[in-house]
Amino acid sequence: MMKRLRAISIIACQSILAISLAACSGDADKKQADGAPLPVVVGKIQKVQELETISVSGTVNTPKSPAVVSFLVSGKVIFVGPREGDYVKTGQILASIDPTDYQLALTTATKQTEMAEVAHKRAEDEHRRMKMLYDSNSLAPNDYEKFKAAFDSTARQYEQAVASEKLSRKHLTDATLCAQPAATSRNGQ
Repeated sequence: MMKRLRAISIIACQSILAISLAACSGDADKKQADGAPLPVVVGKIQKVQELETISVSGTVNTPKSPAVVSFLVSGKVIFVGPREGDYVKTGQILASIDPTDYQLALTTATKQTEMAEVAHKRAEDEHRRMKMLYDSNSLAPNDYEKFKAAFDSTARQYEQAVASEKLSRKHLTDATLCAQPAATSRNGQ
């Protein structure tokens, strides 16, 4: 019974293949219109593997090839360590930029963050007291909205100051170029 089903299945597949091939032919339409019988060629199904070629661009580096490195910030280079072709260890300083401007910017940003934090805490404390008065109907809604707006404003100023300090800290760090392992280095080098 199983052999018979397999034989029927093969014949059905061959018939479908022959019909599909005939349908793809442009001459088949003319012959069918004439009423002439269509020739059917039965073939074996074969597995064919075709290789696909993909063109890509890029750079091939080996672990022993020199890496191209650069600073993420601008400035006057004050130190250059190893020369091209020299071996370096992970963490070794390769070069550095004068950090004075970045250090001053970080100091300024840190002071601004401290001042924004103090202002925010004061506004938060005042907002909390005014909210209690507003909740007990002892403060007009317009007056409460002024304190709430001041509190929200100082919260945003504090967040901006913290972000500015983080950016200044990153710029100061980026003023020193250090060797990193190949897997985690900048630009995939």
